[in-house]
Amino acid sequence: MTDCCADASVQRLAGLAGLLCLAIIICRIWREAAVRASLMVPGDAAATAGNIPASGGLFRMGVAADTVMLPRDVALAG
Repeated sequence: MTDCCADASVQRLAGLAGLLCLAIIICRIWREAAVRASLMVPGDAAATAGNIPASGGLFRMGVAADTVMLPRDVALAG
């Protein structure tokens, strides 16, 4: 016989894990497509370094996306 409360608890945890994964995926795609693509110049470190202060807000938003992802990564790993 299965315990309905235990099943509901597992379903809730699975739903939470799915939401955490979705948040990570959205932040990571946005960071790679919007932030990295516009700041990084392949093969030219000096130009990349110059783009960071020139687009400080975008750079900070990329750091914010990383900050949003980190605790979610930790929660999923635990």
